[in-house]
Amino acid sequence: MKQVCACIVLKRMGARKQNLRRLSGSAILSLVPLAEKSYIQCNQHCVPLWSFDITGITRTIDKMTPRNVSFAPAAQFPTNPAPRAFQDRSNSDADASWVQEAFRAIHQEFLAQTQRHLLNCIAVNLVESDKEERIFQLHVRDDLTIDLSWDGATAIGPVELPSEDGLPDEYMNSDATWPDLSSGGWKGQVLEVDEKERDLYVSLDNAFTPCPGLFYVYPYGFLETLRTVYHPNGCFLGFHSTLAHRLKATLGGLHPPMPPLRQFSLPELKSVWNSVWGILWGPPGTGKTTTIGRQIARCVGDVSERILVVSTTNKATDEIAMKVGQNLGVWREDRKVFRVGRNANQEGFEREGLGKLLPSRNRELHRQIGEARQQLKKARSAEERALLRARIGRLQRELKNLDQAIFQDQNVAVVVATASRALDIMPHFIQTFAEGITPFTSLVIDEAGLVPRATVAALSLYASRRVLLVGDPKQLSPISRMSRILPSEEARWLASSGLSHLTTTRNLPSAVHLLKKQYRMHPTISKVVSMYQYDGLLEDADQVKPSTWTRILGRRDSQQRARWIVLDAHGLSPRAIRATRGPTGRGWIREGTRTILKILFSHEKLRIKSGVYLAPFRAQVQYIRDFLAESSLDGWDASTIHTQQGLEANVVIFDTVNAGSTGWQISEWQRLVNVAMSRAREWLLILASEDEMRQPFLAPLLDYLIPSRITLDGDGFQTERPSTISKNSAKPASLSGLLANPESLGAQIAQRKRLHPILSAEQQRLVNLRLDGKPRLVRGVAGSGKTLVLAHWLVQSIRTSPSPQAPIWVVYGNYSLRPLIEEMIQRGWERAKERGAFPWDRVRIRHIMEVLDDLEHQHPGMNHSQEGKFDYNARADSYLRHYGSPRPVCSAMFIDEAQDMGPETLRLLAHLVQPTDPNNPQSRAIHIFYDNAQNLYGRPTPKWSDLGIDMRGRSTIMKESFRSTRPIMEYALNVLYGLEPPDRDPDHRELERKGLVKKLSMNGYNWWRVHFNQIEGPWPTFSIHQTIQQQLTAVGRKIVHWVQREGVEPRDIRVLYNGIKDDIGSYLLPFLAQNGLTADLYTGRQMNYRYNGVLITTPHSFKGYDAEIIVIVSAEHFVGGDRILSNALYTAMTRARSILDIHACSSIQDERKREKGRRITDALARTDTLSRVFLPFGTPPEQQTASSQ
Repeated sequence: MKQVCACIVLKRMGARKQNLRRLSGSAILSLVPLAEKSYIQCNQHCVPLWSFDITGITRTIDKMTPRNVSFAPAAQFPTNPAPRAFQDRSNSDADASWVQEAFRAIHQEFLAQTQRHLLNCIAVNLVESDKEERIFQLHVRDDLTIDLSWDGATAIGPVELPSEDGLPDEYMNSDATWPDLSSGGWKGQVLEVDEKERDLYVSLDNAFTPCPGLFYVYPYGFLETLRTVYHPNGCFLGFHSTLAHRLKATLGGLHPPMPPLRQFSLPELKSVWNSVWGILWGPPGTGKTTTIGRQIARCVGDVSERILVVSTTNKATDEIAMKVGQNLGVWREDRKVFRVGRNANQEGFEREGLGKLLPSRNRELHRQIGEARQQLKKARSAEERALLRARIGRLQRELKNLDQAIFQDQNVAVVVATASRALDIMPHFIQTFAEGITPFTSLVIDEAGLVPRATVAALSLYASRRVLLVGDPKQLSPISRMSRILPSEEARWLASSGLSHLTTTRNLPSAVHLLKKQYRMHPTISKVVSMYQYDGLLEDADQVKPSTWTRILGRRDSQQRARWIVLDAHGLSPRAIRATRGPTGRGWIREGTRTILKILFSHEKLRIKSGVYLAPFRAQVQYIRDFLAESSLDGWDASTIHTQQGLEANVVIFDTVNAGSTGWQISEWQRLVNVAMSRAREWLLILASEDEMRQPFLAPLLDYLIPSRITLDGDGFQTERPSTISKNSAKPASLSGLLANPESLGAQIAQRKRLHPILSAEQQRLVNLRLDGKPRLVRGVAGSGKTLVLAHWLVQSIRTSPSPQAPIWVVYGNYSLRPLIEEMIQRGWERAKERGAFPWDRVRIRHIMEVLDDLEHQHPGMNHSQEGKFDYNARADSYLRHYGSPRPVCSAMFIDEAQDMGPETLRLLAHLVQPTDPNNPQSRAIHIFYDNAQNLYGRPTPKWSDLGIDMRGRSTIMKESFRSTRPIMEYALNVLYGLEPPDRDPDHRELERKGLVKKLSMNGYNWWRVHFNQIEGPWPTFSIHQTIQQQLTAVGRKIVHWVQREGVEPRDIRVLYNGIKDDIGSYLLPFLAQNGLTADLYTGRQMNYRYNGVLITTPHSFKGYDAEIIVIVSAEHFVGGDRILSNALYTAMTRARSILDIHACSSIQDERKREKGRRITDALARTDTLSRVFLPFGTPPEQQTASSQ
């Protein structure tokens, strides 16, 4: 029997006392209730007593009897014992597949972050050498792009290229990461990039020497350690079962109690601190950082406790460390609490008298790093900057080694670090974990709402006793990206935190403690915030009662400090209210905001007050930051909402720029709005249009905000409710049913569909354009809103011509499109706020086939073959040659999808419109809507002057696509250009000239970057199958998965095909029916776009429509006669709003289509590969992920 030693150390008010009562004849050990430091040592291994009784209650100790228990003086034992492994007391099963899901999500995000770029080094120069490393200057070939964000990236070479296609084999493998250097090569860190001279400065250790030739550059991978933890073949594989349980805990509802312990918790946190998995929920201004700082400081006196505290950013980590330090009391001088990491604010700690929280050597390293950074700011040459960065890198590596030692030092009771630093160090403990020992008893995660579930579960491996999450699920989430949807695995494990399941403050479990008293906001502001996200439970502390506030604006402002400034009520043009692209093409700006701010800042009291302007987009923030500088408003700043969590300001002006359906999901918008409002202490002013306030994430505020139109009077501002605004003018859409599985694709799509589209500034300008009875040409990319403009222009024509002598015509080319055109006209009429029903008797909506048939019936001698009836251009040409111009029949004409009609058809249609000026035959109100990329029938491009239509100065190109995501549009465009090079297309040349598309080149391969869409989402997927049956079965399985596992509505899935109708009837329809799904084939006039099942149709029939998920089957069959139907394939791809899934067969039975079918599959495969090669490299997204912070 092993000898067991036990010791009790009592320390209270400086006195020491030992007391132990052994119960003879029993296996029970009882410890006195005054013990503050207790542990048992078995064979030199210290094990904490957290599973034993340290509050006077007895507990049986397995295999321990009085005969083998002895005692030793406390001096023989370390100050803090090494904790043992975490115990899962939930007695519940965890799904092992969650670890696999998390890895797939992490891996895909990791690949996106570390997308390698291929460069060609033509010269190498040694800059500096010492015993540890050498620094080289690599000169890069001129035609390769260098990105300034490569500082800190990794360079690896050389790369051997296969001669047959010019692309490295690694590019063909999406799982490829680092090239194998075992047979030679070099690897180093990029220190500096000289964009002008096209030089990279790289640091290598002495084992490597770079050489001229091709090499890779990999950006820094923030998720590299997390990927290692979850890798199915990695060194943490033995802990994946434990990880599965931790992942389950992050999903909520798992709060097993701990064994009774000596109480070191704050009274209000007793139930939380005594839970294995606890949550401290701190709404804005409730002092959660102060509270948790007090709790951690209180535990420093517990010898059985060792705590790791992590937070998301260096600033937040410094703050929590200082709060702990300020509450240490008698323990402040014992050096038991350390803040580690490479970017701690040393000056801040010393200013607060807490310099000892930084270890002495760490403080010296921080000082040296700070000096080097100051020199870096002054350095003028790239070489000098590279040398300084190398020095900083060496100091930071030494700092990391010191941090690792502190993580292991059992004499340190509390370690405070960033989450990323804790993850970086984690692999060094793999052997310790394998021995069943953890470095810490407790893990506290501050700002846990910003930490992904996968990260929380990984970090929890550090703790043996408890995990405590501190944060607010109603504030920013781990990933705040403008993505239409996220893959469900990414949404569940990376975009959601361990707090995301907390959707209401009602009926919380005992292990979740909600802080309710707020100390920041004026009561009228806190009421808005409380009712908006916290079920009205927030309470105001005494120091924020109404009597403590002074007036700022006007005589009656003391009780009305949360206002909605109604932009529509201030004389702004509709275009000024709408959002337009930022000057760099990224983000959005609202030009009318400056006008409102000029009114506000004309009040002296507001000018001298400090405050912050908040907006969702960097472009708008910079736009207003320039205004503040021009106006000498030194006390004011402008910032994105994402950078303000944890901060506050006296006055907050929150601008809801582009608060429509193209931004975030409803739930993320709610968090952004909540963060923005809750920064305000004294005043909250929300700038929003009426359309924006009707969004489901803003409409609830109408019950608590004061709608205002601002004017100046002698005492300041006079605010009044605009006459057009009623208190209940908008109500939020119900979000019930979306929270059961909010990460699923179905829930994400349902959220997205409840948002209301808002016109962009470009769309608003066109909608409001005054028609003058002359021709207009509107060109635009797919999804830009051409049909929307058509509908509004038609309504304008009806309103401005009360009693026309002839009707207005709408001519279109797709039979199934008519219901959509009618619906959009009706919406335009309602938007114009016209009374009464729309006068449909004044409008004729006609298919081009009907128009041609009627004209030909007037001349019985005209005839054509059955096949020739679809050649509209030939029929129109024949009519004009035989019978000349027809008689005008309409006062105005609107032609949708004009690219499918051909120049002679357009010439014929123009003659059907009455001239508005009898003396000018070209003065016809013919309005043509055109996109040559969707030219399904290969019609020739018209020259307008040859058609007798003067379009000089009357042509507009709509430059923004709102239907699909950027990855879908970019993928589709590159497939189109891969099949039909765009050099001769005048529309393409104009897109390129306007900067809407940009050509990138690498190693002889081209990629067209799309700049007319900035909505992110998943990249399209492409799969090749051996047989048509295998293909359609795989498609069926995927559809069943989407509907039954992901909760997608069948009506949100559309399958598009060309030429395989019989195969779909034989394989796909029966498969879906067998799995309980309704699906049907619809084409032409029979196509019902409102069909609630899975609709299967052709691109021709579905043109003009869209769906959340588009599946294209047998892409190799997009062949007609002797040509590839590249425009039809492009049209099919651009019908997808969120997900595009393309399938093809490698075996093509029809010999006539075999060669062209292979060209199609080759183009798709190459685009699929190149989409990974040319991923936006180093381009910062509009918002960042928490991991990148």
